[in-house]
Amino acid sequence: SGPDALVRVNADGTLVPGAADAVAAAAAAAVAGGGTCARLTVALEGPPAESVGEPTLRALAAVIGAAARGGGPEVDVLPLLRACGHDLPDSGELADSASNAESPAAPSVAKVAEGLALPCEHVAVGGTFDRLHAGHRLLLASAAACVAAGGTAYVGVTGDSLLVSKAHKELLQRFGARRDAAIAYMRAVRPDIGAVHTSELTAAEPPLAQTMRGMEALVVSAETEAACAPINAARAAQGMPPVALVVCDLIGGGDGDAEAPKISSSDLRALEAGGGAGGARRG
Repeated sequence: SGPDALVRVNADGTLVPGAADAVAAAAAAAVAGGGTCARLTVALEGPPAESVGEPTLRALAAVIGAAARGGGPEVDVLPLLRACGHDLPDSGELADSASNAESPAAPSVAKVAEGLALPCEHVAVGGTFDRLHAGHRLLLASAAACVAAGGTAYVGVTGDSLLVSKAHKELLQRFGARRDAAIAYMRAVRPDIGAVHTSELTAAEPPLAQTMRGMEALVVSAETEAACAPINAARAAQGMPPVALVVCDLIGGGDGDAEAPKISSSDLRALEAGGGAGGARRG
């Protein structure tokens, strides 16, 4: 079947008026009909959906953020882009989800390292990926978009041994479940990807982004960008070129509000435990 919604994207990666509200409404309807496990497919139409760059990252953040606003942080939204190998009908054959209403656009900090030509053959991304939420989906979707057709994504998944101090650790998904969810989502976003290589992040071993000479790009959130400096310092010490950073926006609890709390797996676990969630943090 075709996508659930079509959104048109401007050349700078912003959505046309009304598109974000339409995605939020579609997500709310999907959750009402099938719960958070129901998948919402959203086709993107416009230059950022045809070739990958900073506008693509902004568009992905806008769509995934709007879906979270309407359907909650765990809504399973899948962005479809021709640049990622999706064979979509011509735009004239799709029902447009936009309206004339204005929607607020959150400020974007998405950026691609100067000189990095996307897509790449070898792209790394890492995270805990517990209770795959909108922030995780944006990170994984952005990484998938940065991988060339037939290329390889390298996904580092935090090992259980590094999570023993997490709040409500008894509710954490086990490593295998978190790994499999990340792989499945990346393959859904980029069906023409060559391979998704996964590794367990532990205190004993450095990440592949630090040790693999051929790694071209590392996709990170704006929150963790500064923490990547030691990776390139270690690469330089080994005589390797730096890995280029691709920085994604953060997705907050309130669309269009840069000060909104950020979506957090820790808070989702707290809610399940019955303790509620105060200010949302990522993690």
